Amino acid sequence: MAYGNVYIFNLCAEEMFISNLNGMGPLGSVASPLRSTNPPYVPQQLIASRTNLTLQQLNSPLFVIGENQLTINFAGESRLCRVSIPSPPNPPLQADLWLYIAYRQAFLFDTAGNLLESISLD
Repeated sequence: MAYGNVYIFNLCAEEMFISNLNGMGPLGSVASPLRSTNPPYVPQQLIASRTNLTLQQLNSPLFVIGENQLTINFAGESRLCRVSIPSPPNPPLQADLWLYIAYRQAFLFDTAGNLLESISLD
């Protein structure tokens, strides 16, 4: 069975680095939005896989069903982001999700555009 991904979009003016996902290490960096003509800014992304494993079973940085913790570093600051992935069937494990991260706020959507969670960054 193939699982979906979580696409992490950077809405900040600076590059963002995900230094930790669920205690399993770094995901990588996400550049600041590209300047273009139409639309004026295009968010950049990083992709992380989803799994049906529990936090205790992880051996790599993956998104699990339930609470996930990401450490986000940007503009010289470190913030904690807690993202809750709902249990199937809504959304199914095969579905991709979109996580938009701004300076102090994040939003999790499904690919149909439904807001699943609004998140304050610590």
